[in-house]
Parts: sequence; C-alpha cells; structure tokens
Amino acid sequence: MIEVPSWWLVLSLIFFAINALSFLGMFVAIWKMKQAVEQMQPKVDDLVSEVKAVTVKVNDLTTTVNETVKGLSGHANSVAGSADLIASTAARIFERNAPLVMGVLSAIRIVSAVRGAKKDEKKRAQKELPRRSHSRD
Repeated sequence: MIEVPSWWLVLSLIFFAINALSFLGMFVAIWKMKQAVEQMQPKVDDLVSEVKAVTVKVNDLTTTVNETVKGLSGHANSVAGSADLIASTAARIFERNAPLVMGVLSAIRIVSAVRGAKKDEKKRAQKELPRRSHSRD
C-alpha cells in the first residue's frame, strides 16, 4: 500500500477543520438572520398597512384634485366664452356704428376748424384796429 505523506494528512486536517468552522459559522449567521427577519416581520406588516392607508388617501386626494381641476376648467371655459361673446358683440356694435362715429368726429373737426378760423380773423381784426387808429393821427 502507498503511504500518504504526513504533511498531506496535516493539510487535509487543517482544510477539514476550516471547512467545518466555516459551515458552523454560516449556520450561526443564517440562524441569526432568521431571528432578525422574524423580529422585523411585524414591523414590515405594520408598514405595509400604513402604505396601503396612504395609498387610499392619495387616491382620494387625486380624485378630489381631478374633480376640482375639471370644475375650474369648466369655469375658465365659461369665462373665456363670455369674454369672447363680449368682444364679438363689441366688435359688431363698433362696426355698425363706425360710420356714425367717423361722421361725428369729422363734424367736430370741421366745427373746430371753423371756430379756429373765426378766432384767427378776430385776432387779425383786433391787431389791425390799433394800427388804423395810429395811421389817422
């Protein structure tokens, strides 16, 4: 039979011991992790219920905001429609009365021009009167 060198047996024993210790360490770590997860499970369940409650509140808030926006949109459309109707009515009234307004404005300008011309004649006449009185002396 072939003899196995003693250093090989020592190396195998060291490897076996390290492997056994690693396995034992991993077993202890897994067992501790299991305990930690079991301790966290109620907290996670509470958190899940809180998240569900918040989700319901957010959905309600979203519905409320959506209804408010729809209402405001309707009011804004109504105001815009009213403003458009007012602008359209004002434009029609202005178009209908524009010739009359232009005629009145033209008449006012003509009257102003005539009055201005009369005032100019009176000023000239008043300027000429003192000269005539001096020329007779």
